Amino acid sequence: MGSLATWQLAAAALVLGWPAQAAKPDAAPAPRTIALERLWTIGGESEAEGEVFGIILDLAVDREGRVYLLDTRLSELRVFSPDGEYLRTIGREGEGPGDLFRPQRVAAMPDGSLCVTQFSPPRCSRFSPDGEYLGELALADSLDRGERTVFVVAGVGEQRVVETIDLIRTERYNESSSMIRRIDAGGRESSRIAASTPRRFVYGERRFRELGNMPFRWSLAPNGVVYLVKDFGDDIEVWGPEGALRRVVDCGYAHRMRSDEELATRRSAFGSGPQALQPELMDYDPDIQWLSAAQDGRLWVMSSQGRDAGGAESLGIFDVFGPDGRLEERIQLRGAGRLPEDRFFLQGDRLFVLSGRAAVLRDRPAGARNADGAAESPSDEEDDDLPPGVVCYRVPGEAFR
Repeated sequence: MGSLATWQLAAAALVLGWPAQAAKPDAAPAPRTIALERLWTIGGESEAEGEVFGIILDLAVDREGRVYLLDTRLSELRVFSPDGEYLRTIGREGEGPGDLFRPQRVAAMPDGSLCVTQFSPPRCSRFSPDGEYLGELALADSLDRGERTVFVVAGVGEQRVVETIDLIRTERYNESSSMIRRIDAGGRESSRIAASTPRRFVYGERRFRELGNMPFRWSLAPNGVVYLVKDFGDDIEVWGPEGALRRVVDCGYAHRMRSDEELATRRSAFGSGPQALQPELMDYDPDIQWLSAAQDGRLWVMSSQGRDAGGAESLGIFDVFGPDGRLEERIQLRGAGRLPEDRFFLQGDRLFVLSGRAAVLRDRPAGARNADGAAESPSDEEDDDLPPGVVCYRVPGEAFR
């Protein structure tokens, strides 16, 4: 954290009474190694029924253990059994009720329904596990100008948390901002967790600013607690189900600096020529790459340093924090997968590794627009050398309390 931000958090801690805790990763015990058990694999080079994908952008698991893979290129949701057997496909490409178009996220809700979000047209469609269309998840409020899109939704028990994208268009620019809040059964805001600084894209200007592009990473715990990381920082905000900020954990991570080659690779992803965006990139990776609340009430965190640790046969080293915000242990998981080329999803005692082009696409700017103000979507000409696939691992019980 910068000195000004540190002072502001410290002052708030004194006034509001929540502690700003230092995790002290250097003082943590040596990581213990746990081998994952591979249960099944789907996709990749397989041509079995239901296993040929376009671009898998998200994954969800419902209370019965069924696995849902969201294909944004094909605009559909594939359903698999807990054992990896293909069951059915939900949705189809279109713009009518129950149709999907370039969907972005999927979530399994406590009532058994599934929520699928998309940007254009902006909506959050609800389905039953059998594929029946159940209408839209609506918010009770709206913008005076522009549109409000549900980008990410999550729920446990009676808790509903949404991340929304507000977009306002003018003749010269569009402006977007993100917000995380809890909503009640009627879609009304019950408490606000975070709001980003508006991001403005001026038409014709070929600039892209990485800082602030993906302002939030968050995870909803089984007890309703929300863990939130902002931008490239290493602070974890802990928000209680009652809507109060309980504490801020300063993880104390050292930056993982990007090499010249890595920066050049990232720049090349924005294209070349006069129409290409000119990126303003950070010289280090986000300090926290991934976080997920586990079934035992603890929080698993992958730092940029932990991502590179452990060798070729390791997913990296995870820092595991207790409910009080203290760093309890570090765990190295043995298996195949590595951020950011792959994506991790921890669901109960299952850890899913999503590989292929989706890993890159999923971190594109939320509601991104190109230099002329048009909505960006994954292209049918994206790199097909990385066929998407999913590996399901079982995490041994010794990893949990």
